[in-house]
Amino acid sequence: GYGIRYNYGLEGKRQDWSAMSCGKIINSSGANAAAGEHHGCPFRNYDEGQMRATLQQMQVGAQDVQYILDKVRGQHYQVACGKFFEARHKGSTLIETDLGGINHPNQYFEESQKFFAPKDEAAAAGQAA
Repeated sequence: GYGIRYNYGLEGKRQDWSAMSCGKIINSSGANAAAGEHHGCPFRNYDEGQMRATLQQMQVGAQDVQYILDKVRGQHYQVACGKFFEARHKGSTLIETDLGGINHPNQYFEESQKFFAPKDEAAAAGQAA
């Protein structure tokens, strides 16, 4: 119990343990995963073959895969992430908007929640009728 309360800033130093930004994750040597680990930025950590296979497995279109890989080769990981977001959220325009890509892991989650929320509400309204 204490450890959980500590992690949420309710015990001990009462420190806010918010998630690191994408820039900090990308630029911190200890924040990225080694082989077999599952944290950090996949666009920075995966080699090209692994990234291509993962994107294809997630049914990302060939043109989007190529764009993402081009951005990864140029070390534009956040833009690659933004394009991945667009590929997985058909109809969104994250890269072309003021957001300019993904800047924080929580932003990806929040934007995804916003994207699916209207559809979820419309589907629920349709089922209620």
